[in-house]
Amino acid sequence: MQATSSKKYVGLLSGVLCISFSAIFVKLAAVDSTVSAFYRCFYSSIFLFGIALVRGELRGASWRWLVPALWGGLALAADLIIWHKTILYIGAGPATIMANSQVIFVTIFGFFFFKERISPWFPLLIPFIFLGLFLTIPTIQVLVSPGIGFFLGILVGIAYSGYLLGLRFAKMKAGKGYPEILSLAVFMAVTGAFVGTYGAVVEQVDFIVSSWRSQLFLVLMALLSQSMGWILIKTNITRLPSHRGSLLLLIQPMLTMLWGFLLLGEPLGPVQILGMVLALGLIALYQLRLAPED
Repeated sequence: MQATSSKKYVGLLSGVLCISFSAIFVKLAAVDSTVSAFYRCFYSSIFLFGIALVRGELRGASWRWLVPALWGGLALAADLIIWHKTILYIGAGPATIMANSQVIFVTIFGFFFFKERISPWFPLLIPFIFLGLFLTIPTIQVLVSPGIGFFLGILVGIAYSGYLLGLRFAKMKAGKGYPEILSLAVFMAVTGAFVGTYGAVVEQVDFIVSSWRSQLFLVLMALLSQSMGWILIKTNITRLPSHRGSLLLLIQPMLTMLWGFLLLGEPLGPVQILGMVLALGLIALYQLRLAPED
């Protein structure tokens, strides 16, 4: 029994490790931010469709979740477009920490859409969480001011919470027998279509990537971070106590901050560390101790 439990923790931590490199791969790919967002969806959708086919999820699958998938895909497209730009603007670590503002907006949306209860502590913690997030943004080696970086990071959190809301509605629509991997593949395909359309029409970017080095990092991001990482997390987190799973997920932004410092030479000073501890610590405190019981 203990060995089985250990495997679940190892599986979840392996998934967390995989996704912690996502923002690092964006910078190492060294291509336009919208281009990298498109390819992570393109490659991961192919990979996930293959897994869904092998698992037999295409046979007799209910498609009642497609409408929420379109909505969630649009939200995720906005998230990836803005997040990939934020990674290049303020760094992989700070951009990933900022994305965790989604916890705030998921809680707010849960209150309005699902009538979920909110602790009286929640509005009191929000200003301090935002302060911590702001402190993680460096003032050197960045392309925008901390204020703009903070604003972009908050937009990422709002967009990502919209995607999570789409996932939740998709599961509710499907009922029993929800095809987990197939739905992820569809979400990625829809997101890629939105990102590609936006990039071609609005930004008019060139999606041809001739560098094998860039393509390698794009493939690694799609397969390792976008696909395998989330499969490992989704497979194992529901088999562990919710408070432990939530706590382990917060390791991801800390790891990304560390990889950014070690691999990319991104600044990591006392103020940034203080901001990270403040923001993630308060998020963990609310999720584990102050949030109302379901």
